[in-house]
Amino acid sequence: MKMNISNIKLKGVIASLFVILVFVTACEKQEGNPLDGVGSSYLRLDVLTSMSKVIGYNVGVTAVDGNPSITVAFIIHRDAVSNGDLNKTVTVDFAVDPSYFTSYNKDAKNVYDTAYTNEYDREIKAGADPGDADANADEYASGLAPIQFDQILPANVYSFVADGLSGSTLTFAPGEATKELAININPATMSFTSTYALPLTISNPTGGIKLSGNNNPAGAVGQAAVELINQIIVKNKYEGKYKAEGYFGHPSSPRAIDKDKALATTGVSSVSMELGDLAPSSMVINVNADKTITLVSADVGGTILFTDADSGKAYTGNIGVHPWSYYDNMYHEDTKSFRLRYGYQGATGWRTVTEELTLE
Repeated sequence: MKMNISNIKLKGVIASLFVILVFVTACEKQEGNPLDGVGSSYLRLDVLTSMSKVIGYNVGVTAVDGNPSITVAFIIHRDAVSNGDLNKTVTVDFAVDPSYFTSYNKDAKNVYDTAYTNEYDREIKAGADPGDADANADEYASGLAPIQFDQILPANVYSFVADGLSGSTLTFAPGEATKELAININPATMSFTSTYALPLTISNPTGGIKLSGNNNPAGAVGQAAVELINQIIVKNKYEGKYKAEGYFGHPSSPRAIDKDKALATTGVSSVSMELGDLAPSSMVINVNADKTITLVSADVGGTILFTDADSGKAYTGNIGVHPWSYYDNMYHEDTKSFRLRYGYQGATGWRTVTEELTLE
């Protein structure tokens, strides 16, 4: 058979153009609008800070200052699959759900109880004293189980704040992909040592938008679906990460202190911190109204503040850095620092510390 070379070349050119056209079209599609209209649009809950999924629950954390303040606690996302869904006016209801709180605490307690029983039985079988077995099992189970909350945040200390909020209904305006649901909180009557939680649920979306679920695309990345329990941590202004520099006077091992220390809220104007460099031994710094401080440590038997009259008992290795009077046991607002001197009587003599802690 006689072949027509021109036809073969023409067919080859057409095939090549087809391949190029397919390639260009594919590239254009990848660079186009990601809202391709495939699937359904969803609403889902999230938090602005950290969130984890434990025992099947989405748990977030929001820290608030010890003074009346507004802070973002929750985020509601509109995961739209089309411009049409993004540009709809959509409403959704939300509520604080005590049953979700109860369910979470029950499951968290079950995790603790199971871990405690297993560890206690293991220790007893290994010949441990019952008291030691109890303490070890509690430590093990507490480290393994998720936090159990003391109570739902009291309704009289907070209110929700958001654009488009009316009662317990939140409105997404056309084009809005997220809504921040903040809380206006006054912690004056709150305990700094209690664990508070806000268990939030969303429901009744309008505009044909669905609620995200763990089996839906919007929930596939481990984000919250329609329920989220958010831990509310109240901290005072002294909490934070500090740079500690000073000296630990000791009869046999005097040494410099140069380390970071975390100060954690224990009350309206008190924080706990590591005693010297002796973690896990700790002490509590109580800041008085005049910014003088009182230092207390259960690890060394109570109040550990000492005065100028006791300075002769102190190892003075830090005097070359600052004079004794510099460590005045006061909080200095201008530098956000504590200048501390404290000590306690050990078996072989006094242990003393002079250190300055400056907020980082």
